[in-house]
Amino acid sequence: MAMLDGPVGLTVTFRLTRPKSHHTSKGELTKSAPRMHRSKPDADKLLRSTFDGLSGCAYRDDALVAWVAAEKRYCVAGERPGAVISLWALE
Repeated sequence: MAMLDGPVGLTVTFRLTRPKSHHTSKGELTKSAPRMHRSKPDADKLLRSTFDGLSGCAYRDDALVAWVAAEKRYCVAGERPGAVISLWALE
C-alpha cells in the first residue's frame, strides 16, 4: 500500500483486557463489572500514539487525519487485546 498524502479518515477500536477483579472465582463477570471501559488509558492518549505510529508509514504526517471515530472497550471471549484500525483516503 502506498503512503497516503492527502486527508485521511480512520476508525479505531481499542480492545483492552478486563482486570481480574471483574471476574468471580468461577471466571464469570461480576454483577458490578462495568460494561464500558472507563479507566486509564485515556482514549485521546491511545489515539495520539496510534496517529504517531501510523505517521510516516501509512500517511505522510498525522496532521492529515481529518476524520476519526474511536472506541475503547473490553475484550470479549476469544479476542486478544490490541487495536483494530481502518484507514482510508478522504479525497
